[in-house]
Amino acid sequence: MKVRFVKTMAIILAAVMCGHLMGGCAKNENNSGKTEISVSNWPTDENGKEKYNVWLESFNKLYGDTYEIKQDTWQYDYQTFLMKAASGTLPTIVGSAFTEADRMKNSGYGADLTEKLKALDLYDKMDSRVMEIVSKDGKVYSLPIQGYLMGIVFNAKLFEDAGLKNADGTYKFPKTWDELVQTAITIKEKTGKPGFILESLDNGGGWLFTNLAWSFGVKFVEQDENGKWKAAFNTQECYDAYQFLSDLKWKYDVMPASYMISQDQTLELLATDQLGMMMTGASMTAKTCVTQYKMDKEHVGAFAMPAGPARRVALLGGTIGAVSSKATQEQIEGAFKWWSVTGDLPVVEMSDEYKQSIRASFDESTANGEPIGCESFSPWSDTEEAQYRQELISEYKNVPDSLYVDYNASLKSGSDVEVEPEVPVCSQDLYAILNSINQEVLSNKDADIPSLVASAAENWQKNYLDKQANQ
Repeated sequence: MKVRFVKTMAIILAAVMCGHLMGGCAKNENNSGKTEISVSNWPTDENGKEKYNVWLESFNKLYGDTYEIKQDTWQYDYQTFLMKAASGTLPTIVGSAFTEADRMKNSGYGADLTEKLKALDLYDKMDSRVMEIVSKDGKVYSLPIQGYLMGIVFNAKLFEDAGLKNADGTYKFPKTWDELVQTAITIKEKTGKPGFILESLDNGGGWLFTNLAWSFGVKFVEQDENGKWKAAFNTQECYDAYQFLSDLKWKYDVMPASYMISQDQTLELLATDQLGMMMTGASMTAKTCVTQYKMDKEHVGAFAMPAGPARRVALLGGTIGAVSSKATQEQIEGAFKWWSVTGDLPVVEMSDEYKQSIRASFDESTANGEPIGCESFSPWSDTEEAQYRQELISEYKNVPDSLYVDYNASLKSGSDVEVEPEVPVCSQDLYAILNSINQEVLSNKDADIPSLVASAAENWQKNYLDKQANQ
């Protein structure tokens, strides 16, 4: 093993040296003198390719005399990213999730985008909570493209049937997890339907559980003084969070008989009046309930994540775009032009035509019978475009304010709901491990929670953090 390690390191070091040598004298232009921009995540399916080809055609019409787009089908994953980064072969534009923003700003592999954002008058328009995720020491290393904030989606009809609606038309939203338990009990007693679920069929169960755990004060991973990642969740706080989940099932009996269902199946339960509440992102969930499962659009709503003993917190997820640190200023400029064509770059000054296109999308949603009233999280909350979309939501709103007022408030900067990005390393492996505990706790009322958590932390450390993140 030691010989293999030495050989591996020699290869990586050689690749790094080669990358540096190439970076010092590399040409970013092709034979025609155009600046090349390679774009990751180029789709291979027909629908995806059709969309990207439309963007490519538009880009070429606007900037084809100066730039050439190179299609790269590489999809981001941690291990191949490190290999490409070390060898200097990252695409110009790297698309990934919020989880990777930390890596881009700390590894030296992401280009500094600060001056370009300032030149476009966007630097000061980014949501402050997102700015913390994508920046370091005042410099931005990733462009936030799309975001979502977790909340609790609820069945308004079951709330009304359970007497959880006030005389003024507002709903009795639980503000804490303890209050959510009482709300779920009331729904079960008054309607006979389960009040809440944390579905745990696959990795999604562990992903959802992190929201609950954070509110109990759990921290899943830490870095030591040498930069090594350490599992940090074998704690009393994590035991307490799992005990709370166990109590939902065994003590309070407010969950469905089967927790081994997908999120789509959970949505169907909620949409068909068989479930009171579920944890998820709100706007797309409401749309799916209405368009796919034919739920009355006035029977679905959302409220902010409840507070736990330690925090009131919700997962903030989404996608980012980064530029390789080996890119030239011309390539950085080209990356921003590409993002402007794809719509990933916010529009600072909107033309009448652009406003009309946004309005047309609202007209289409209205024609399709979709609920309009739930806001989406915007990483660029202070831009004219974000404000215009907000105006249109108010204009086109076709559901009562009471359905989404609480959730919408949680999206705003200054809300009492803290945001937390996903675990930055080996997250999918962690979710799978946590979900196995979910399943044991929800299938065995006498589950030994401390032992399960201790074993899970050790497993994640030895088999994932040490073998992947700490290499």
